[in-house]
Amino acid sequence: MTERDVNYAKVLLQLDVSKKSLEHARALLNQSNELLVALSNPSVKKKEKEAVIDRLFDKEIGNFIKVLCENEYIEHSEAIFKAYDKLVLESKNMISATLCYVTKPSEAQIQGIKQMICKKYNKVDVLLHLKEEK
Repeated sequence: MTERDVNYAKVLLQLDVSKKSLEHARALLNQSNELLVALSNPSVKKKEKEAVIDRLFDKEIGNFIKVLCENEYIEHSEAIFKAYDKLVLESKNMISATLCYVTKPSEAQIQGIKQMICKKYNKVDVLLHLKEEK
């Protein structure tokens, strides 16, 4: 994640885009490699890109997507979304963590792990992702 990714994420945060609109845009860009290739292709005309964006994306995030295309930075959209997620967590004084396990911990153990992480990093809550590793 670059400083430029973080700067775009800060702008996105300031735009106060709805969660639904943001998730829809993220899904479109992540699930359609053809869309991302077309939007990042310099030989595709600006008007054509804007027409596609207007049809596929909600207006509240569409202009942001257009700016990314105009600045030839749309291929970094996932890094921007990840930086955005991190900024949202930081604004809530939260942290994200991944717990890799062989045997799934009990709910009491998970709560204990969350408390330990909160205390260590001085956060109010933890977004804990569980990942099984057989």
